[in-house]
Amino acid sequence: MKATKSRRDFFESIFETKTRKVTAGLEVYQNPLTLSDAYHLLRRTCIVLDHNYAKSLVGKTAEAAVDEIINNTKSKGQPSPPSFWNDVFPDPKLDSNGASSNDGKWRSQNYDLQLWWIKLMMADRNSLSERLAFFWHGHFTSQYNICNLIPAQLMYRQNKLFRTNELGNFTSFLKDITLDGAMLLYLNGNENISEAPNENYARELLELFSIGVGNYSEKDIREAARVLTGWKINYFKNEEKAYDPIFRSGYYDTKDKLVFGKTFTVGYELSEQNVRQNAINALMDTIASKKGKEMATFIANKFYKQFVYSKPNPTDKALIQALADQFQASNFEIQPLLRSILVSAHFYDKQNRGIQIVSPVESVINFASHFDVGDERKNNVMKDLGIELFAPPNVAGWPGYRSWITTKTLPLSIQYFSDFLSNQTEESVGNWAQQFDGFNDSYKITEQVASLFLGRLPDEVRLEKLMNKMLGGAPYYEWPNLIQNKGNAGLRIKVLINELIKTPEFYLR
Repeated sequence: MKATKSRRDFFESIFETKTRKVTAGLEVYQNPLTLSDAYHLLRRTCIVLDHNYAKSLVGKTAEAAVDEIINNTKSKGQPSPPSFWNDVFPDPKLDSNGASSNDGKWRSQNYDLQLWWIKLMMADRNSLSERLAFFWHGHFTSQYNICNLIPAQLMYRQNKLFRTNELGNFTSFLKDITLDGAMLLYLNGNENISEAPNENYARELLELFSIGVGNYSEKDIREAARVLTGWKINYFKNEEKAYDPIFRSGYYDTKDKLVFGKTFTVGYELSEQNVRQNAINALMDTIASKKGKEMATFIANKFYKQFVYSKPNPTDKALIQALADQFQASNFEIQPLLRSILVSAHFYDKQNRGIQIVSPVESVINFASHFDVGDERKNNVMKDLGIELFAPPNVAGWPGYRSWITTKTLPLSIQYFSDFLSNQTEESVGNWAQQFDGFNDSYKITEQVASLFLGRLPDEVRLEKLMNKMLGGAPYYEWPNLIQNKGNAGLRIKVLINELIKTPEFYLR
């Protein structure tokens, strides 16, 4: 008798990549988009998969659809800030009541900032804005922290910086993030002074943010740290320029430094503008010019892992190198790099669909977008499943991939999504299901709801089993009669979705 396959074995087999052989390259995908193509594109570019927006892309070319999504992203502008974004606080050293007062406000404002971002994610149905903001949040990591005094005001400003640069020039992005207030505090840039250089940011700048391990020496780190000395950040009422970086010339190392063969000499007045231009900006330009190939490969690899597949094989790596060459040739423009991926035949290959494990942000926000789930509830569930917004676990960000599916989080996920669904009225779910043109056919509605929620569509045998679960013993031809009552229709659709929640494909994109 054949042994029953465990859920863990099922996941291991479904994530097996030995048979994944994608021959398509960076040539533009030529077929007009089908609904399946549009779903795939939106699963990788948006956090919310909107059925009606996907339908609007059907029949368009990949280039037209991707350009539309990119243009939607660029035209969105900055979202309205949270109400407290400019609040400043009493300095605990000057106000004995300041410490406890600040602590409570910082905690509540950080929580409110999380809800602010969740609302933005829920509302974005047709652009890359929230996907990219979250991607860069996991790349240029910083963390809200009371102990180290990184308040929500600075985390909001960093989020705004991500949105400003998300499709822009990567070298310019490095210049901006280096003097970001949250980053200065998180990686101790504000403690980096000439008498005692702090190498923390310089190390992560090279290792995690720009060129990757093995492409620099310890001497490069030490010298880069000296270039970065002298910057502070303020956030108390009695201090000047709250939340803006401030240059303190007395803390700047004025001696010559040598990074990647370039000598940094102070032959200029030590003003904030001059040091920003001749030290900060010049260092990032040096990384781009002296280590351009390494930087291009490092960033192209991260984009491939985010938008195509987390575990590229040797064949994929040749394609990644071609992307890197394009990226370097464009002087490190992010938009052309991402566009090349999203319009490519490689991206749309069947073997690149439904192979990425979704993060709790994706699974919770997308599922909840179809139903009525409170923002606080969504936030708390995401935390339980491993993601707290504005609080990556460490400077390397979230590990992702299979870390999202564990013996702990999988049962929790099934429970939470089932709870989300059980709290919906049958009538509301019945009304929701009417958006599908196959609503009146039991097999078609099964297939269409499964297509929306599953990263891979099951075969006909499994679809029929799902349909029969939904029918609850009734013959398929009774479906049109069953759904005359919207409450009864919703009850049956809830049964179907509950079954989908239990499948591995529900956690793939």
